[in-house]
Amino acid sequence: MQVSGQTAQVGGSGLAGLLVGVFGAPYAVAADCVSYLGSAAFLARVKKEETPAPKEHRRAMRSEIREGLAYVLRHPILRPNLMFTSTANIFNSILFAVLLLFAVRRVGELPARFSVGDGDVA
Repeated sequence: MQVSGQTAQVGGSGLAGLLVGVFGAPYAVAADCVSYLGSAAFLARVKKEETPAPKEHRRAMRSEIREGLAYVLRHPILRPNLMFTSTANIFNSILFAVLLLFAVRRVGELPARFSVGDGDVA
């Protein structure tokens, strides 16, 4: 699952830029919709039914979340890791959203020029 997620994260931006550059933004959004429909079709083919745990073994989700969060916040390694990762993720998201707008509007780059690969702009 990690490989799939990383591939989508790295390749998705470049593919989106290519689609926008070649076909235009509305068709790129339509392609995204088609990909979601494909995912739904594959999920619909899953035949395995899950059996719920017996009532005596079930716990409330709120208590499960509270227990997991308490564990992470008490842990000497996980707590700083969580703080760093969440802060880096939010600022990276802001940076790359603004960078793309800046490159297209001010510098005159085409969205298709944002390459797939080492993360640099081609």
